[in-house]
Amino acid sequence: MTALTVVLCILGLTSMATASSRPHIVLILADDLAWGDVSYHKDESGAEIETPNIDALAEAGVKLENYYVQPTCTPTRSQLMTGRYQIHTGMMHGVIQPPQPLCLPLDEKLLPEYLQDYDYATHIVGKWHLGLYKPACRPTNRGFETHYGILNGAGEYYSHENSYYVVAEDETLTGKDFRYTNESNTDNDRIQEDNDGVYATELYVDRAKDIIGQYSDGAAATLPPLFLYMAFQTPHKPIEVPDEFVDIYDGSSMTGTRKRYAGMVSSLDNGVDEIVTALKDAGIYDDSVIIFSTDNGGAGKPSSNWPLRGAKHSLWEGGIRAVGFVTSPNHIPRCNVGTINTDLIHVSDWLPTIIEGVLGEGIDPPTDPTKTLDGYNMWDYFTKCKVARTIRSEILYNIDPYYLAGRIKDSDYDVGDELKEPADFSTDIHAALRMGDMKIYTGERGNMDREPPQEYVGVAADPDTLDSALEVLLFNITADPYELTDLSGSMTDTVDEMVERLSELWTSSKRAKAIFPQEELEADPERVGGDGYWGPWRNDDESLM
Repeated sequence: MTALTVVLCILGLTSMATASSRPHIVLILADDLAWGDVSYHKDESGAEIETPNIDALAEAGVKLENYYVQPTCTPTRSQLMTGRYQIHTGMMHGVIQPPQPLCLPLDEKLLPEYLQDYDYATHIVGKWHLGLYKPACRPTNRGFETHYGILNGAGEYYSHENSYYVVAEDETLTGKDFRYTNESNTDNDRIQEDNDGVYATELYVDRAKDIIGQYSDGAAATLPPLFLYMAFQTPHKPIEVPDEFVDIYDGSSMTGTRKRYAGMVSSLDNGVDEIVTALKDAGIYDDSVIIFSTDNGGAGKPSSNWPLRGAKHSLWEGGIRAVGFVTSPNHIPRCNVGTINTDLIHVSDWLPTIIEGVLGEGIDPPTDPTKTLDGYNMWDYFTKCKVARTIRSEILYNIDPYYLAGRIKDSDYDVGDELKEPADFSTDIHAALRMGDMKIYTGERGNMDREPPQEYVGVAADPDTLDSALEVLLFNITADPYELTDLSGSMTDTVDEMVERLSELWTSSKRAKAIFPQEELEADPERVGGDGYWGPWRNDDESLM
């Protein structure tokens, strides 16, 4: 062996040791899981749904009780992957629909791409929902080595079909949506026949266990560290679940779809347990950082965000306050295990928290000043026993001038599918902002109901006296988390200050133009290759407009 070979071997070993010393990262995202429907919130929610495995995992780490996401699927995922507010990526309106020529802009660097810079193996299992209209949009072209799951936002759990009605054309498009894809985008890029009739959550968990199993029997010492993005579809509609999970609630007072929804939550809880067990069996649990989050609040009945106001699609607390926690035996000290963190934390914080905090690496400032991150590194909150609580003082929940009961206003389409945007912010625009304890809510607001779960016992609430006709509402969320008392009339200076801040954010050079193009019948799964699967229908060299 030559001296050069020896040096190269040493360098190779050193590189592998550095890579293998980094913690594994498991990011679990639940879909439409309501704040009140985990059992560690039941003293407040009155729900009877049991989530013992999620509870145990949360109790082994730090629970986040002032943690926020976005009110729908795509916006939360866009901020999770980029660390940037949706008004800075153009994703501020709605979710990506199956036949829209739209995806998270391709000039955004995503979390798995950062992690690949540090030699992580990157896998996504489950729901993508960040665009599919051309190959470049798909997860395996955006930093993930493999994807096993669905590209769209929903689908049948057993048949794996997804249908979408194109209103303008009065036509329904239907196709399969369940794939295994590797970086080549060709290998086994179709659902296997024996998946038909098998519950999607079961398939996702089995795939996750296969990935984790590769690290068993000491293999972790020679393999790159793992990043597993476990994007569950559960408990998003349709309400479908194996009877074994529904039967858990035979002794409860829940009936009908509420009981079946409870079964879906239990199937999620069981899946979390199987993943944790797989990590332990592989010997990598202790050196894993496990992050759990919901993508938005529950979508209304049969789920329950009680006692929070509102639901999915709204910027009320029930739409955006999330179930979240962080667990890591080797990285969270005993002084923080089992604690509740009430610091202001947002889904955009996970990217810098993982890269700067977990990995201890810097994030270089972008050459384009409009591409700076909006998230903050929160790692010290979880790993230090005493830390100054001053990292984040505000959260922009959203500014969306096109919001109308969760749907686009057709009159706002312009030539070339471009949306008309007001130059200046005004309080008739759908928006919400948190500054310290205070939250301002302007414009149309969506579902503002406060409804307890079916099984709730006792007096639900005093009559709701909130005046929903007011253009501006102001709440002290720390003192009034259920948004019962509007303070806009008595705290006019605070209203003025927060409206001014919304105006600054709207007119900032960082703001991107909203992207929400018209749907295209060319996306019809029967027309794309004739194979009946949802997938790209444009080429990579075709622009959005």
